[in-house]
Amino acid sequence: MIRNGLAVDIVMWSGYLGLALWTGALTIVAECLQSGITLGLSALSLVVLWRINRGRLADYDFGTGKLEQAVSLLTALAIIGGSLFVMAEIAARFRHFEETESAGLLVALGVVALDFVVDVTVLTGMRRAATGTVSPVVDAERKARLTRCVASSVVVMSVAVSALLGGRVGIWADLVGSAFLSLFMLWLAFGIVRRVLPDLLDKALDEELQLHINRALVGHFDRYESLGQVRSRRAGSRLVVEIELGFAAALPLGEVVERLAALRAELERDLPGSHVVLIPTVAA
Repeated sequence: MIRNGLAVDIVMWSGYLGLALWTGALTIVAECLQSGITLGLSALSLVVLWRINRGRLADYDFGTGKLEQAVSLLTALAIIGGSLFVMAEIAARFRHFEETESAGLLVALGVVALDFVVDVTVLTGMRRAATGTVSPVVDAERKARLTRCVASSVVVMSVAVSALLGGRVGIWADLVGSAFLSLFMLWLAFGIVRRVLPDLLDKALDEELQLHINRALVGHFDRYESLGQVRSRRAGSRLVVEIELGFAAALPLGEVVERLAALRAELERDLPGSHVVLIPTVAA
């Protein structure tokens, strides 16, 4: 679906660029900018996912989770930059009201209506394709596509008012539509940052997930002598858990392996998508 979305984005962005230059409508300019951001994200996401699926990122010994989160963060920063640019343009046009080209707006109305239908179709396909745990790259792409759907609906209404009514009413519709679009972009971007930043900083798993770890350790408390460090974090869509367990020096290695395997199986069952590392040590 990302590949299909990329092809659609290239076509629609070219159309928006021409309309932005023709009409000068800020709503169209904002949508052109938003389309460009989505286009860049789609291209970057496609490259990253292609390299991951073909094992071209073997240098990442601990997986590509952080790389995927970094792509998500880059997406958010691009959206924030686009939103701030639109806000600056809104402030500038408040000082100098200019009517837009009415004939161009009629053409733009047909284009944005078509774009809205395309965006909804692509987003619906991405939601159907997303089963189970979703990669942060795909999740960021899906959120960006959701932005496009909301943005397209606002653009359709704004351009319709500007094209059909014109005058100062049309100018205000253009400014209000652009302001709503920029604020929505900011809201979405900060949501992405709030989600990925803790994982990039290796924040421990949520308390609810920690309870599963503690419950498993308590259930096996009679199978190890001491408990060392317990570390957990997210790596993209994967949960990583590292636990140090102490065993008696006289305990046979086969018995240690058997006990570790039982605990690991329980943890991986209770924490789907997890990677559990159990480190045996000699109990003091």
